[in-house]
Amino acid sequence: MAFSVIAKDAALDHGYKASLLSLPSELYISEQVSVIDPGFIRSARDTLRQGLARQLLEPLKRLDGELRAAANAPYSPDPLSTGRRLLANLVQHYLALAGALSAEELLVRFTAVSNMTDRMALLSTLIEFQGPQTQEALERYFHQFQHHDLALDKWFAVQVTIPSDQALTTVRSLMHHPKFDVSNPNRVRSV
Repeated sequence: MAFSVIAKDAALDHGYKASLLSLPSELYISEQVSVIDPGFIRSARDTLRQGLARQLLEPLKRLDGELRAAANAPYSPDPLSTGRRLLANLVQHYLALAGALSAEELLVRFTAVSNMTDRMALLSTLIEFQGPQTQEALERYFHQFQHHDLALDKWFAVQVTIPSDQALTTVRSLMHHPKFDVSNPNRVRSV
């Protein structure tokens, strides 16, 4: 399988490897077909992501160990560090999909990270679990960033990505949140 070769190739740049291991978005897929069936697209993509995560479990675990060892370095926006973060966050997501990372482990990682990119990636992954750890991470994030508009927009936006029948209920609830402001275009766009 080509994905396995890519995951194991230590010579590949981290950012390039992350791009190669990423699946197309639901939006991109819907733009490629003449009849759009959002439920089918989501289901097919989720099945493929989970199958890929299980198939690549061992190389992903190795990558996760290597990338976490390098994660203690101070934040840097340079291309190599950006690529490392991109790959590390993708690997964490796949490991969570395969059941190799629990919601508890994701919450521990969420609590330990020191930059917004990693924090949002972990929060996005936790959103898929919809357990008490998800709620705890959302509360911690809100408490830390409630006075930072851009960060708060991200907090609103990540919650509406819930892959469940409760998405509309979540949107309605967020629109009644004290920090939701209909006169703020970015806030409106986030939900």
